[in-house]
Order: sequence, then structure tokens, then C-alpha cells
Amino acid sequence: MPVKTHTWVSLWFRLTAPIIAWDGGDLHWFWAAYSKYQQVDFVYGVPSFEKGDGFPNAQALLNVVETMMNLVYLYTALVTAWLPVPLGFTAAAITLSKTLLYWAHSLCNRYSILMTNK
Repeated sequence: MPVKTHTWVSLWFRLTAPIIAWDGGDLHWFWAAYSKYQQVDFVYGVPSFEKGDGFPNAQALLNVVETMMNLVYLYTALVTAWLPVPLGFTAAAITLSKTLLYWAHSLCNRYSILMTNK
């Protein structure tokens, strides 16, 4: 019998897994705005990929790891009799740290651009 887990935690992992996978490129077809965004984003989008920047590939790799951890957490929490608290915590920490990295990267790039245009 599955162990008791908080509904909001399972809901979080259920929602983030497809969102992270959708962020991976070809899965954006159901949201046209993302397709347009991907063409102009200089850090994570097509222009960055085409100029050989490794950041989009590294982001995609971490997205795969993060999504797999989310799905394994859901499976073990909802199907087996084990509650994988360390796994869930680690997956959530990856999500948070990647989000902070994206914000910091964008902020630092904007600051650099402003400083070089003076």
C-alpha cells in the first residue's frame, strides 16, 4: 500500500514534470508564444544554440535529470510503499537552483550589456 504523501507535493511534481519537458524544444508546439520567444531569447533559445553556446545543451541535460527525478519521486511515493523524501527534496532544490541561475544569468548579462554600451 502506498504511503501517505501531501497532495500539494505530488501535485507540484505532476505539474513540473511536463512543464520541464515542454521547455526542452520540440514540445512547445501547443503554446505558440513559446515558439516565438525561443527565436529571440539570446541565452536559452535557438540563436544561442546556433552560435554554439553550451548553456542550452547543459540546461536541456539538467531538465532531463530533473524530470526523471520528479517522475521517480511520483512513482515511489504513489505506487510503492516508500516515501522518497531525499529524492523529492533534491529534485525541488534543482528546480529552485536552476531558476535562480536563470534569473542571475539574465541580470548579469543585462548589467554587462549596460556597462559596455556606456
